[in-house]
Formats: sequence, structure tokens, C-alpha cells
Amino acid sequence: SGGVLPLRPPPGAGSSVGGCEERKGLSVLLIHEHHLKAIGSDLRLLGLLLQLREQGHRTSLLFRGRTPREERSPPTSELYRIIGAEDLGDPLALGGQATPRTPPSIYEMQDLHGLVALAKQGWFDAVLCTFWFWRDPAPSAAELLLPTLLTHAPAGRRPFVAVLSDDAHSAKAAMMAGWEHVEERKALWRGKMHSLPPRQHAVYSLADAVVHISETDARLERAAFNGTARYWRVVRMSLRSFTREGGADDGLESIDDAATRPATTCGGGGGG
Repeated sequence: SGGVLPLRPPPGAGSSVGGCEERKGLSVLLIHEHHLKAIGSDLRLLGLLLQLREQGHRTSLLFRGRTPREERSPPTSELYRIIGAEDLGDPLALGGQATPRTPPSIYEMQDLHGLVALAKQGWFDAVLCTFWFWRDPAPSAAELLLPTLLTHAPAGRRPFVAVLSDDAHSAKAAMMAGWEHVEERKALWRGKMHSLPPRQHAVYSLADAVVHISETDARLERAAFNGTARYWRVVRMSLRSFTREGGADDGLESIDDAATRPATTCGGGGGG
């Protein structure tokens, strides 16, 4: 059927967030460490965002931290255009007592109060969260944000969660520890060998699906963490197709059932 994430809501599903008109597709929240930049990993995410929009899903963005305007690529105004939302100039800050803006929108987390307020709305059918260790040993966005979003979701409105991982993190640490000859570097990778597996296990345990960017990474991680998530999938580097392992039934097409609820709420995003 093509496409990276073939999300298809069942016939007659729901009404638009904040209104009563009929709508197609799902409400999806894409979470990343920062505003998209002109780097390879972020270009893949941009491709994913474009495909979600082409499939008819209402897609919002949540960035963990602030990014200087000169580093944003595409510019925030262009991202607003892509997701079909009003251009507010900058991402909407989630913090304090501010009321979150209804999707589709671009959010920037300032504190957990704002994140809790967003989670309590129950607006999102699916959450796709990147899982990078760029800030290691500081926690990743997935470690920080997913527990709060899931804990504070309204009853019956827990979103389907897919974790998007850019590497076989633990396997890479073990490999590098074996290859390194400089003792300081070897010690660094040995430390990661012990620190990363429990962190990965904790995040994958929150997910319905774990998605990698190569089949090799997916095999390595599935062998190590197979009991944590129900689905293990691969996004090809070209972002042109989404593979299924071993001829299994529809991979993330399961989001159709897990993420879509009949919704007829008008005037806001309540629980279901």
C-alpha cells in the first residue's frame, strides 16, 4: 500500500478536534528533541511528517526544548503551513497555566505543568516519539515526556505509542567497547553497555511499537528487548516504504484499531 506509517481509521470514525465537522484520519503527535534542523535525522522526520499529512492525518509537533530561529529548518512558519495550522510565528510554549492550543499545532515544552495540561485533553490518537541518546547521560525526550503524556491521558484515551529509534544503542555500545583501544574511550562505552539497556527497556515498555531505520538495528534490538513492545518495524532510509518482518500481519496498521476511537466530541477535546 506504500507509505511509511499506513494509518487508516475505520469508516465513520470521529469528528474534528474542537468542532463537529466530519474528519478523516487520525490526530498524531510527533515528538522530537528539538525543532527540525538541516541534519539527516531531522530530514527523515520531515519526510515522515509529509507522508502522514499525505495520508490525511492531522499531525502536530512537540519539541522538547527551544531552538534558535537561525537553526530551524524548515522555518517554523513553513512547518505550520505543512501541518495546515495558523502561523503563530514560534512554537506554542507549554508551561505554567497556559491553555494548550487545539491540534494541529506546534508545541514547545517549557515545564511539566504544560505537558500535563496537553496530555489531559485526550486529543491524540497516536504519539510517535524519537528515541535518541544525543544528550547522554541526560535523559532523552522519550524518557522525559512519554511517562507524563501516558500517565495523564484521560481514561479511554491512551494514545497508541510508537518509539522511533535511530540506532541499536546497547549493541553499538558493546561493539564499540570491544573495538576501542584507548582506555578512556573503552571505559566510556563500557559504561553505556550497562546504563543504556535498562533505559531502553523502560521506554520500550511504554510503547506499542518500536521502529528502527535499518533492518540490522531492528533485529539486534528485537533480540534484546523482544518482550517489551508488541510490534517491531523498520522505516527504510528512503522513507519510501515500511517493511513487515517475517510476513507478519499488518505492522503499524494495527494503529487503526489501537489508536482510533469513535469520537463525536464538539467544542473541545475531551476524554472518550
